[in-house]
Amino acid sequence: MDQTELLERLKAEQSKDSSFGGKLAAFIQYLQNSEQLVLELIAHLKDPSKPASSQTADASVEFGLILYWIDNPPAAVETIINDHKVFKLGAVPDNRD
Repeated sequence: MDQTELLERLKAEQSKDSSFGGKLAAFIQYLQNSEQLVLELIAHLKDPSKPASSQTADASVEFGLILYWIDNPPAAVETIINDHKVFKLGAVPDNRD
């Protein structure tokens, strides 16, 4: 499925379910809150005098790594993403052999 098909599928889902946009926004907010926990944990590990936040009902450290790793990918993951054809979405293959 390419990006255009995915976008059309999301639009179709949204038209079937009027609460889809709200659910998506809530999920994105959950990921952002979770990433904030990760950032606070990292700050606490670097400087233990900074208090680490406790988990809240609308966030968890485990899911915070999703957005954190998108912005700060580990070297091994970055290599896989840069080199693997599956992650080259929208890239046009060069078939001029």
